[in-house]
Amino acid sequence: MSGRLDIQKCRECGMVIEVLIDGGTGLRCCGRAMDRLPEKSFSAGRRRHIPMLETVGEGLRVTVGQPPHEMGHDHFVQWIEVIADGRSYRQFLRAGMLPRVTFELPMHTIEEAYVRLMCKQHGLWTSSTPLLLAGRLNTAG
Repeated sequence: MSGRLDIQKCRECGMVIEVLIDGGTGLRCCGRAMDRLPEKSFSAGRRRHIPMLETVGEGLRVTVGQPPHEMGHDHFVQWIEVIADGRSYRQFLRAGMLPRVTFELPMHTIEEAYVRLMCKQHGLWTSSTPLLLAGRLNTAG
């Protein structure tokens, strides 16, 4: 059984999918059940996976890591996502790019937002507490 927005991965071919609506039957790929990727917490993680946030006009700039996460062929941030008030904003990255994305968001109307990212080598990372509250950066979380 999968939950909404769960990320699942096939052990055989490496395909990664996101569940939007659970059909109740479980996901299969390459003849096997897919694995739900556990969400690692930024607070329990390596500094290279912690998102640095800054407001930029009517947007939010997310930079992964301090110093920035490496972006080599075998180890890089594959995507960064902001989930804000039930909406998902995602940007895909490639090896060699800077691990930084600016999302155009209605900052003045956002009640709560979380950040997730996928590291090719270390998997799925997420904020366990909202990083934005009432349109402002949450420095307490």
